[in-house]
Amino acid sequence: MHRIILADDNATLRQNLRLMLAGRDDLAVSGEAENGLELLHLLTRMPMPDVAIVDLRMPRLGGIDAIREIRKANSDVRLLVLTMHREEGFLCEAFMAGADGYLLKEDMARELLPALDALLAGRCYVSQGFAREAPDTWLNVFIARKACASPQSLSADDMEFVEFLGRGESSSDIACRMSLSERAVTSHRARIMNKLDLKGSRRS
Repeated sequence: MHRIILADDNATLRQNLRLMLAGRDDLAVSGEAENGLELLHLLTRMPMPDVAIVDLRMPRLGGIDAIREIRKANSDVRLLVLTMHREEGFLCEAFMAGADGYLLKEDMARELLPALDALLAGRCYVSQGFAREAPDTWLNVFIARKACASPQSLSADDMEFVEFLGRGESSSDIACRMSLSERAVTSHRARIMNKLDLKGSRRS
């Protein structure tokens, strides 16, 4: 049985999530939090859950800051952001803070269970429509996160490049900042992926 924590200040939304998860015998809600501080306290008082579903906008402590604190504690819990924000900047910030998935609330009904299955299998997840709209941003942030976890594999030039990727900058922006052609940017990204042994994968 996989344990799930729900962190959202909207009680109705949490109830809807419970109802959606109730149809799966292998998933169980083990706790709820109305804000980021309550989520952190829950994680210290109970057996570690497998996944925490976290809203970005919560009172007292927001989702991004809560995710950072959870990762500082070296927690193995998988973190799925559930949000209404479709902006690429939020996606970048969430993944660089340590999130494993980014699900839009508008996609919750059809994608919540696939997202949870992906995270439980050790993969990352982004709402399908959003991922199609911003494939480069999603891939760039994924590469940057992997690079930050294995900096010893990369050169100083690589890490400078990774910093731009992690901010969600486009290939043309990176080319301008680093005085490179867009083709050179694409090639550099491919070399970094090869050094990190990603080979086009989006697994974490």
